[in-house]
Amino acid sequence: MEDPLLHCLEWANGGINGSDAECARRPLVVETMNNTCHVFQLVVSFVLIGIMCGLGLIGNVLSMLTLQKDTMHTVTIFLLSALCVADIGFILPAFVVIMLPSYCEYFQHCTLGLRQTLPFIEQYGWGTVSFAHSCTVYMTVLVALHRYFFVCRPHDCHRLSGISRARRQALLIPILSLFFNLPRLFEYKVRIVTMRSFDTNVTYIETTKKLTSFADNVWFQVLYKNVLYCVLMFAIPLSLLIGLSIRLLRSLHQRRMSRIKYNVAGGGTRGGSSIERRQKRRDDNITFVLIIIIGVFAVCQAPMLAQRLLLATSTDENAHHCRHAYFYVEQAANFFAVLNSCI
Repeated sequence: MEDPLLHCLEWANGGINGSDAECARRPLVVETMNNTCHVFQLVVSFVLIGIMCGLGLIGNVLSMLTLQKDTMHTVTIFLLSALCVADIGFILPAFVVIMLPSYCEYFQHCTLGLRQTLPFIEQYGWGTVSFAHSCTVYMTVLVALHRYFFVCRPHDCHRLSGISRARRQALLIPILSLFFNLPRLFEYKVRIVTMRSFDTNVTYIETTKKLTSFADNVWFQVLYKNVLYCVLMFAIPLSLLIGLSIRLLRSLHQRRMSRIKYNVAGGGTRGGSSIERRQKRRDDNITFVLIIIIGVFAVCQAPMLAQRLLLATSTDENAHHCRHAYFYVEQAANFFAVLNSCI
């Protein structure tokens, strides 16, 4: 069935001969939602995400400055700094792609230039967000992996880890993420239509976004956007992070128990200098902070996984609309994705 909005757009552009009374009465604006959905989307996608993006940018910049003051220059410090950069790289495009459409959807008085630009922002913006998200996911895995080598396999650490190796791997992550997310840039195309206002008789340009022939097929929508995405962005990284965090927790517990037994046996005052003890506590604190980062990551990924599964199993063409479960899950997934990079 033809979209009535596109039908009216073609009529206004002269692509359909004759008059169309329904189009003459129909306001040429995107279908609006009811007030409840407007408010929900505004609160989640504009107010909350906007506040988090601002605080997240400040927090990540301060974290980078604090990490740069560390005199040890260890692999973990370098990778945590790289993770801050990846988080900032995710927050900035997410800020634009999520907040601007929410603002225009609610207030309905965006400037004509902004309304015409929004389809182009969404055309390339979501691919950029997906690329940045891939970087944050695997940068988190890389930090956890190198920390595992340092804590659980110290004898092999010089062979498996090292600052030069970590730098090469940190550089490889955005390169591979770019190749994986490159098809997203060809998912949509923007249709430019000349329109005429029936009230003022002024002709202006309107833009709409639709799937390209490259993306409008079962291979792209099912195999790439759902199966491959779930495997590479959820199954593999979450399995690795959960396994590594369990081993790190076990090692952290064993080290603390050994320290307690050593102190009870009377060796606390004789063995090891104060510098060595401070270094051990520092290493344990870094490991504990990393475990918290992994836990937050796992929790924030859950709504995104639910969104993908719900989209893959839904047969309703109006699933994106208000009062459908996917509408609320999508808003929650965007919220938690941004939250993960802001904490």
